[in-house]
Amino acid sequence: MDYIDVEGATPQEALRRILSKLGMKEEEVRYQVLRPHSPTQQALVRVWAEPKEVQETRQIIEGLLRAMGMDARVRFLLLAKKHYSVNLETRSFDSILIGRGGETLRSLEYLLNLMLRRKRVRIQIELDVSGYKQRQLNLLVNKAIAVAVRVKETGKEMTIDPLPPDKRHYIREILRQDPEIRVYTAGRGSEIYLVVAPRKAKPE
Repeated sequence: MDYIDVEGATPQEALRRILSKLGMKEEEVRYQVLRPHSPTQQALVRVWAEPKEVQETRQIIEGLLRAMGMDARVRFLLLAKKHYSVNLETRSFDSILIGRGGETLRSLEYLLNLMLRRKRVRIQIELDVSGYKQRQLNLLVNKAIAVAVRVKETGKEMTIDPLPPDKRHYIREILRQDPEIRVYTAGRGSEIYLVVAPRKAKPE
């Protein structure tokens, strides 16, 4: 039987969340707590039960990979109702599936969501390969934190290059937790960028 991973404030909350989405009872599934909750991380629970749309999505993804002469372990993480993160774990095809700067990965995600809509599988997926997107996000966070440190050291505002809206919002919310800086947006359209400024001017 395949499984779905789900996060929650506590293991119990994560389990309640997935059971509610699946329309199942606790005694109808098998589950394991992979990660307890902590001040910095949500709990992670693995549930061995798949709704029909996840089974259909898995078949479509595996069929596409076979047509490309590839194979991968397909892992689902529930993000919201009918919305999943799908991570492909391969032994030797990561670089091919990701492509330069993630271009191939973005194209595959678009193609798979299009195939799902055409087959009337009512589900949305965010595709990843061996945690590539999370690693890239971690790099962005580290760069943004480095900018914030520099701003506090110099007392001068700095900018962060334009990012996609979801990543820009994520970085902005992280930086806003620092009481010594303020963060706002500037620019227009695809050239919207973040500005990081000191909360108080640094004395000369």
